[in-house]
Amino acid sequence: MKDSISLTSEFVELYQEIRSCEACLLHTTRKNAVPGEVDAGVIFNLGLFQGPATSVFSMAALLLFLKYSLSREKHAEIAQELKVRRGNQVSIPESLP
Repeated sequence: MKDSISLTSEFVELYQEIRSCEACLLHTTRKNAVPGEVDAGVIFNLGLFQGPATSVFSMAALLLFLKYSLSREKHAEIAQELKVRRGNQVSIPESLP
């Protein structure tokens, strides 16, 4: 197992490599944010948007799932249609336990 000093130096080297990288366009938007020094307004706005937005999208997904009904019979029909389309010889049970 590596000691903490060598791991720290590896992380520092990786950090420096990432900070100087210009291989893609991400370097053009780099803000050099420091943990703990982000403006409180930014954090508030992020929370204000993130909380309700995830709730709204989750509720929308839930409503879509509730409207989708799939019975065993409908599943069997779909499986049979797929079998015909694929030309498979997989047997599909007529009734499920």
